[in-house]
Amino acid sequence: MSLTAQDVSENTGFRPILVTEEEKQRTDNEAARLIEGLEELVKKNPKRGGVREFSNSVLGSDIVVHSWRFNEWDYSSNKVVLPTYARGLFTSGNKIICRGYEKFYNLNEFQGMNEDVVAESTIGPYTVTVKSNGCIIFMSGLSDGNLVVCSKHSTGMRTDVQKNHALVAEQALERQLEQKGLSKKDLAKVLYELDCTAVAEFCDDSFEEHVLEYKGEKAGLYLHGLNTNTVQFKTYPIEDVNKFGDLFGFKPTNFIRFNTFEETANYFKSISETGSFEGEQVEGFVVRCFKKDKGQDFFFKYKFEEPYLLYRELREVTKQLIKKGTQNINFGKHKLICMDYLKFIMPILHDNKEIQDQYLNNQNVIELRKMYFKAKGRSDLETIDHELSMSSLEEEMRSLNFGTTQPNRYVLVTVSTIGCGKTTTSKILTSLFPDLIGHIQNDNIRRPVGDKLISGALEILVDKPVVIVDKNNHQFRERRWLFNEFSHLNELIPSSKLKFICLNFLQSPPKMDQRLWKLTSSRITKRGDNHQTIKASRDGSVKIKKIMGGFVSRFQMVNPHKEPDSNFNLIIDLKVDTENSSLENAKRIVSQLQSFAQDLHIKTPTDEQFNLAFQKALEYKPPETKIVSKPRICHPLYFGIRISDSKALFNQLNTLAETNPECFSSFLKLSAAGRLLSKLHVTMIHVGSRKGNNNNKKLWNKYNKKIFKTDLEKIGAKNDLKNGTSFDLPSGASADIRLEKLCSSNDLCCIKVEILKLYWHEGDPLDLKLGNAFPHITLGTRSSDIKPFKSNSLLESVYEFGETSGIETFDFKNSEENIIRQLPIAAYY
Repeated sequence: MSLTAQDVSENTGFRPILVTEEEKQRTDNEAARLIEGLEELVKKNPKRGGVREFSNSVLGSDIVVHSWRFNEWDYSSNKVVLPTYARGLFTSGNKIICRGYEKFYNLNEFQGMNEDVVAESTIGPYTVTVKSNGCIIFMSGLSDGNLVVCSKHSTGMRTDVQKNHALVAEQALERQLEQKGLSKKDLAKVLYELDCTAVAEFCDDSFEEHVLEYKGEKAGLYLHGLNTNTVQFKTYPIEDVNKFGDLFGFKPTNFIRFNTFEETANYFKSISETGSFEGEQVEGFVVRCFKKDKGQDFFFKYKFEEPYLLYRELREVTKQLIKKGTQNINFGKHKLICMDYLKFIMPILHDNKEIQDQYLNNQNVIELRKMYFKAKGRSDLETIDHELSMSSLEEEMRSLNFGTTQPNRYVLVTVSTIGCGKTTTSKILTSLFPDLIGHIQNDNIRRPVGDKLISGALEILVDKPVVIVDKNNHQFRERRWLFNEFSHLNELIPSSKLKFICLNFLQSPPKMDQRLWKLTSSRITKRGDNHQTIKASRDGSVKIKKIMGGFVSRFQMVNPHKEPDSNFNLIIDLKVDTENSSLENAKRIVSQLQSFAQDLHIKTPTDEQFNLAFQKALEYKPPETKIVSKPRICHPLYFGIRISDSKALFNQLNTLAETNPECFSSFLKLSAAGRLLSKLHVTMIHVGSRKGNNNNKKLWNKYNKKIFKTDLEKIGAKNDLKNGTSFDLPSGASADIRLEKLCSSNDLCCIKVEILKLYWHEGDPLDLKLGNAFPHITLGTRSSDIKPFKSNSLLESVYEFGETSGIETFDFKNSEENIIRQLPIAAYY
């Protein structure tokens, strides 16, 4: 007699999530709509937000399962709204067969995942589960009693891959079930009855090595999730997962629980030095909690940087050595250790084709690493602590012909705020190495800068191997622009020979550092008028501090694990803690360049040479006041949130009209008369709203002269601003809105909307209010004599005085389907 979900519950205390017939019908309908939308998306094949579909038969069955795969970068994009954020989604017919977790991120990986944001937006309990280090596997039951086993994006027999992770994991699953006296059908029946997906990590070094070691009893399938097969993400508590897993022979996922985010963060800090959990080495944790606003399950990761970053670098340089030889190895942060490690393994790999092939197939990765640390007589973390003592290796490795015969070119990118000493440091270096290092300052370039900064840097690289790009580069979008411009404009230097080095002046948020503020503001005050754009005599201390404060508040720290900063080949952390820090920073940069850019053969200057260069840099005066060509600014009539897909909105309204004709009769009349507007928007503020309203007058100036000033300059420089034209803001400022209430009269039809979020391209919040009391979308008017702004009067009548005869209304549900995300903010002329 086979197992049932009730048997599992009675034998283990596992608590199944019970679903009513009404809920099941609703979730089935949601799944069918999702699948239909995915199929349409495949046909459209958009550049952004596209999905790839892969179909294959379940092992031992004729049932065809479809896997849906999105681009990784689309999950976190502010320009794309995906139909689902499930990472791992398999369907058959109109049903979800296997469902992975929602895509989740590392704590502090980007602005929206900063600790303060997560602390504010989530509630406990916070369940900290150990992150297993293998390949993810999904298991679910089918109606015919078969078990479907999937890897991240695949299932069944395949001939187009070298390794079939799903097949090998299924074989391991059969062995563990056999030890429990159970079969795959037993597991399939229970999972089908529960309508959920078992999510596990397959960790077995005999198949594939990752970062941590899994051999013997440690190898196997670690169950860490049971997800309901629904569009909305819903997952079982980890206690129930472990109870379920124990019955079917899975290895458990260890966990610890905290009530508050503060307790969780403090725990991570307390164990960060050891990188272990209960004495066991772990790569990190997955934290399970809940969204404060909706109560939905929410996951995030916390990963230890070391020694796992070093492990990955050792693995990558070994593969590069095997594939490309010594001349084409790209080193990362731990260059010296990697060089020492390569010196150790080269005799082992030499002429040993078998071990080379094994390594490229992810075998012997851990064994070679362990052999190296054993030979060193130090642990991994101890080796990292002693890395600088390996500097004598460089000359020896140079003699082994490490590096390339073609010369590299190095771009040094400053990341700082005003007054951190980036120009002084740059002048020290160019004074010491005039034939080696060039320097281009953003402040010396006439506005609009455009691509002049990068094209100028590339011109310098024709004659010199190093250029310093002197600009604050204080935000992710600025650094991304820099990388994109180099890629777009570079025609002479092979991309593999162009190395980017970050001169990282700040390693903590500057707005929290009062000492830094005093030091940098003191420097600016002493500088007086000795600057291209900031003049003490002209601007005054209040304005200067306001300018400095803007850079400080917008500063985004360098994150080497996230684009664009992951594109840096080397990050040099500098200090801004003393008046003479520029001198010490120059010395550190020289030392790091000697280590990283060995082909430059940089000699160490004497202390006297450093001091002379420092004094010369302090005496530097800009050639002239920066000439700023007056940008062409033509202020718009209004700013608005552009509805990107008007057609989709009208289709949604037509569907609602079929079931609610009494609320949509005016809308349908306008549609039949051809009086619906083809381009829709939500007005944020109109120039006319200033009249008699001092608050709106100030707000209008904030839009034009502060928040979107640079956007308007760029629009004016490139476009013909005729009446009736509109342009999305170049900064990528965006909005999320929710449809709230349809309101119609004999004259017009509109939708009152709620502004959920205003934000910049990278997701940073946009601190801005709207200039009208009732933000809305005007859908159409009865005649051209009735202007769209009359919607304000209609909404005022409904919201201020209540609904009256002759007015139709329809309330939209407060649900995801009525939320439109990532709409561009535009200027309308």
